[in-house]
Amino acid sequence: MKRGEGFTALSGSSIGTKAGDMTKVLAENMMRLALDEVSDEELDRARNMLKCNVLTQLESRLVLFEDIGRQLLTYGKREDTESMCKKIDDVDKKMIKELVRR
Repeated sequence: MKRGEGFTALSGSSIGTKAGDMTKVLAENMMRLALDEVSDEELDRARNMLKCNVLTQLESRLVLFEDIGRQLLTYGKREDTESMCKKIDDVDKKMIKELVRR
């Protein structure tokens, strides 16, 4: 989440008739993040969930190879899992505020 590094996206899925509700929930949560500080417990839980999801996905060879290709095309190098986890752990409350206020 460094300045000038590009693109931020939100993703969600729902049945077609609930797409508006999903969009509203995503927007409300972004507003809440902009106005209220996340607790240490929420931040730790989010970090742990993200690391768990990333590492679990990389257990699949297909996903691993896609990730290697994407990283090589995007960054010109492959980032190891320790480096990815360090970047996740380095995210702090201030960085979250800056992101949602953009």
